[in-house]
Amino acid sequence: MAHFRSRETVESALRMSDEGVSDQHNAEIHGVAVQTIRTWRRRYQLEGRTRKGGGYPATPCPPSDGAELDEAA
Repeated sequence: MAHFRSRETVESALRMSDEGVSDQHNAEIHGVAVQTIRTWRRRYQLEGRTRKGGGYPATPCPPSDGAELDEAA
């Protein structure tokens, strides 16, 4: 049987993730498993979904390692 959390719980947990709260602490606050927090966070990242006041970009920017920008590209 599936277990569902309220939209408010999910949004609160995702907002706290955006603010830098660790998955472990976030899970304790919301009364869910750490894996649940990770699943919610990764689902939003993979789907490129954004939330009001923050969120994740649809396409992640790769690290430049200090290299010069290739203007032609």
